[in-house]
Amino acid sequence: MKKIICLGIVTFIILMTSVSALAVVLDPDAYDECGYFPGTPKIYVEYYINPTFATSYSSVASKVQPAVTSWNNSNTAISLYSTSQLYGPNYVYFSYMSNSDPNYFGECHVYSYSIMGPEIDYSYVYMNVSNSKITAPSSSYANYPLSTMCHELGHAIGLGHTQLTSEKYISLMCTARDRNAIYFPVYTDIRHVHNLYY
Repeated sequence: MKKIICLGIVTFIILMTSVSALAVVLDPDAYDECGYFPGTPKIYVEYYINPTFATSYSSVASKVQPAVTSWNNSNTAISLYSTSQLYGPNYVYFSYMSNSDPNYFGECHVYSYSIMGPEIDYSYVYMNVSNSKITAPSSSYANYPLSTMCHELGHAIGLGHTQLTSEKYISLMCTARDRNAIYFPVYTDIRHVHNLYY
């Protein structure tokens, strides 16, 4: 009987260790929110730029800093700061991806080690470097790169898409927004972040 109990305890420990090593992908397409970074009252989140992204696609990677600044200046609980090495958790990783769809600008993957709630441990922001509206925008698409970077960073800190068409002109998180007019967080987005963190 003692062997069975010991075997059961060992099996339980192994299972719990395995589960905690798996990251759950949270859904950025969820309405309003997909998760949040733990902490209070101010949450400090590291960000790191993939070196290849920074050098090979510098015109796109250069939008990271203005995007971070716009979110940091929005008076929310989140404070993002650059790091040369990821220590995690609580980080956002900026990189690139390739998708031939001309209407695909970027994506964000949000991960959590928690199986009990939507706490974010880290997020990956990817910019689509196969889209010329992102890598070499004409004047008609001048703000698309920054709008996309800020939008994906919104996902990275926990915001989902705003699906209401009435918010298309007043939310960075609306996929149907005018990317030339809305390229930084506005009141609606800031209110959603306050709802998550306060």
